[in-house]
Amino acid sequence: MERELSKKEVIAASIIDSITDLLIVIDPGNYKIVVANKAFLDREGFSSKDIIGKTCHEVTHKLPNPCCPPHEKCPMHETVRTGKVVKEEHFHFDKNNVKYYVEVITSLLFDKENDSSYVLHVSRDISERKRAEEAI
Repeated sequence: MERELSKKEVIAASIIDSITDLLIVIDPGNYKIVVANKAFLDREGFSSKDIIGKTCHEVTHKLPNPCCPPHEKCPMHETVRTGKVVKEEHFHFDKNNVKYYVEVITSLLFDKENDSSYVLHVSRDISERKRAEEAI
């Protein structure tokens, strides 16, 4: 049983790392990142040990406090509040404080008891599209 569980964990980790969108899993109770995929780590310029346990706003926005209107909407707040998938455009900063634009999609993750305890935060770099829109 333990070996089978370990095998499933390896497969799940491989699936997460094969996704090319930037993916993190966040504990909405404290905003801390609990999982980050390879694409996120590579794009942001971090290692896993640099960001696991840090807050999402600290890592992606370089802010000491959570994102809040009117400057930024937090899609995670809306997902937790409504239980729905939320899509929002944001900007993030990488490890070198270089700003880039992302489309963020958040959704609840459920365990086998159907309890939601984490939020999946998937972002796609849309910087090229934003630059083209600004040029027009």
